Amino acid sequence: MNSLRHGKSNSLRSKRGSTAIELGAAAMIMIALVAFGLNICIAMIGYTMNDRACRDAARSAAQAATTIEANTRASRILASYKGSSPLFKELKLSQVTYTDFGGTPPDGVAPFVTVTTVAESDVPCAVNVFGKNVFGDKMQFRRSYTFPIVKLTVPLGS
Repeated sequence: MNSLRHGKSNSLRSKRGSTAIELGAAAMIMIALVAFGLNICIAMIGYTMNDRACRDAARSAAQAATTIEANTRASRILASYKGSSPLFKELKLSQVTYTDFGGTPPDGVAPFVTVTTVAESDVPCAVNVFGKNVFGDKMQFRRSYTFPIVKLTVPLGS
C-alpha cells in the first residue's frame, strides 16, 4: 500500500515537472516573438517617417528656382523632422538632383527634382537566430521622391 502512494506521488510530480518545462519553453518562444514584433514595429514607424520626410523635402525642393535653393529647402524640411522622434539617430539628405534642362526642357519632358533621404535607427531588441543577428545593430531606411519643378526661370527671347 505504501508503494502505491509513492507511485502516485511520482506521477503527479512528473506531470508538474513537465508542465514547468513546457511553460518555460513557451515563455522563451513568446519573448522571442515579442522582441521580433517590436523590431518590426520600429521598422514600420521608421519607414513611414522617412517616407514622409522625403516626400515633404521633395515637394519643397520642387518649389525652388535653382539647384542651391532646392538643396536649402530640402535641408530645412529635414531639419524640422530631426527632433520629432527619439527613435532616429540620423535623418539626412542623401542627394538632390535638380534637372531643369537649363531652362529649356525638350518637348514632352518636364523638368524635375529628385530628393533621396536616409534615416538610421538603433535596433531596440537584438534577435539572434543560431548565433546570427537577424536585424544587425542598426536599421537603415532609404527613400527617393521625384516631383516636377514648379518654378522655372525661363530665359526670355526667341
